[in-house]
Amino acid sequence: MGTAVETAAVNWLKLNGFPEAERLPLAGAADKGDVRLCRHPTIIAECKRAQRGVQLVPWMRELADEVDNAEALMGILIAKQKGVGDKRVGRWVCGMGHDAFMVLYGRWLSVSQWFDVESVSPMKVNSQYVPMLDSAGEVPFARVEPIRQHPCSTQVGTVFLGPLKQFTMMIVNAGYGGEV
Repeated sequence: MGTAVETAAVNWLKLNGFPEAERLPLAGAADKGDVRLCRHPTIIAECKRAQRGVQLVPWMRELADEVDNAEALMGILIAKQKGVGDKRVGRWVCGMGHDAFMVLYGRWLSVSQWFDVESVSPMKVNSQYVPMLDSAGEVPFARVEPIRQHPCSTQVGTVFLGPLKQFTMMIVNAGYGGEV
């Protein structure tokens, strides 16, 4: 099951700004993520099938460990929810920790012109969350698609959630990856 999610994510990423995207081999306790978006700088992703909702705290902890193991600049969580198929990968939920978000924000100073950050507090994001996040059309940088800010436990910190498409556009526009 995880292989299918990772493969769909890699295929989508290759077409959306990350031509170097590739699946990574399992490495046990020293795991370096499921997918590498780009090599220089290293950006990784942890991919999950979220049939019963996005488990922010454990998955973000796992991502943080993998970012350290990979000596990566940043990592993102990619979660495929029930009812959002492989043809709509850009709508899958993407999570990013505060530090990674600030790196992108610092490189793309006008980022506030194309999204709003809204504060919400659920620890588990159910499968109904995605339609609320991805209500915008295909116009890049529209302000109608909010990224959600989740204050998690002190072990995880603040997590920003939104559609994968929006986070990948932000990463590419900050100068990482390739062109969209």
